[in-house]
Amino acid sequence: PDVADLPSDGDDAYNIVFPGGHCMIYRIPDGLGGHRLNWVLYTAPPQTDGLHPDLRTPTSLPPGRLNSELTAHLRALVADTFPPYWAARVLRTPAQTTFIQPIYD
Repeated sequence: PDVADLPSDGDDAYNIVFPGGHCMIYRIPDGLGGHRLNWVLYTAPPQTDGLHPDLRTPTSLPPGRLNSELTAHLRALVADTFPPYWAARVLRTPAQTTFIQPIYD
């Protein structure tokens, strides 16, 4: 997502806290002299019968590898818990460019 309509409050990063996690949203260089929006979201994956099959090993899922269940979970979480302005920005990210990097404690 682009940054053309980000608030002009002088902040370079924004935090969104929701039940069970948080998201950091910040500007990064776009390689063309401008900026684009990047975000990182921390939350637990959906639980069905144990850990989701795609997340059973400590490896990342590269762009294009998220299955429909994980994509739907992520999009619903953002739509249901983020302030509308920030939900719209994050939901602009195409599913095919979204990736997961599991963090195990």
